[in-house]
Amino acid sequence: MHVLEIRKQMLSPGHAEIVEAIYNVAIMHHALGELVNAECRFREALEVKWESQTVKLLTGLGEVLKTKGSFQAAEQCFRSALDAFTQLHMPANRAIMSTKHYLGILLYRRDQSVEAEMLLREVLEFREKELTKTHRDTAATYDALANLCKAQGRFAEAEELYQAALDVRVGVLGEWHGDTASTYNNFANLRREQCRFPEARDMYEKALRYRLVVLPPNHPETACSYNNMAQCYRDQGDLEEAKRCVEIALAIRKKQLDPNNAETASSLDTLADILQAQGNMEQATQRYNNALCMRQTVLGVNHTLTVESVNKLASHLKRVQECGKSCLIV
Repeated sequence: MHVLEIRKQMLSPGHAEIVEAIYNVAIMHHALGELVNAECRFREALEVKWESQTVKLLTGLGEVLKTKGSFQAAEQCFRSALDAFTQLHMPANRAIMSTKHYLGILLYRRDQSVEAEMLLREVLEFREKELTKTHRDTAATYDALANLCKAQGRFAEAEELYQAALDVRVGVLGEWHGDTASTYNNFANLRREQCRFPEARDMYEKALRYRLVVLPPNHPETACSYNNMAQCYRDQGDLEEAKRCVEIALAIRKKQLDPNNAETASSLDTLADILQAQGNMEQATQRYNNALCMRQTVLGVNHTLTVESVNKLASHLKRVQECGKSCLIV
């Protein structure tokens, strides 16, 4: 911040060094989980309209919006960055591959897996060739592609990619790093899908432990770890600990993210599962409804997770009816 203020005093408005300083401050806010401040700084830099920085700035803003859960706005930013890249007649480079990497992740989250995989494999080919297989950016694409493969049930391929990402991140960044924690967390998701619960719990705990140390309090990624730990405890029947973890995740997400977003919906869904298992049918119904409404708004009615919410709510209401209990539907 101090550097930015000095440059604003010494240089004319719109100077390239001011734009670069604003960009660096925005990146810092994003890394700290200060998403509102990060978004404001990226928008401030974009107002300068410094063409050579447009791709980088739009990509940064898109990544912040994606983290906040504003998927449609994020996609517009990423695609605008790609359009700007085309208009500038620039050769393929690391900056544009970063844009395609983030767009690929976003499209996977929006159930557009075909285009997502095409983009991620293009990025991976570039990064393995230009940066080598042991570069941290290459590891990021291994991790992203593994998430997509896991979601499609291609577990063997996902495991190979997660292991490649983990090997690079531990070797290059070390155990105590946010990116390493992310791969442990994602690898744990695969182990949970495979019903290898002790391994999943060990990886979830490791990811949470690292994030609590290396990330600021109330960081969105820490909320992700708490939510996953809640699901793990629920699977093992420890409902009280599961509820404690998901309530922490929900509190962070409500504070840090947009009011309607997929991550908060995930926590509401997890909480509903726990409340149902505890026999608190009325509150479970409310949470299932809230999760469904949020997913319909953010993801659309045909998204896999929205359909899952519809089915879970229907199953829950049938169970309530069978138990002869009444519940309030909000």
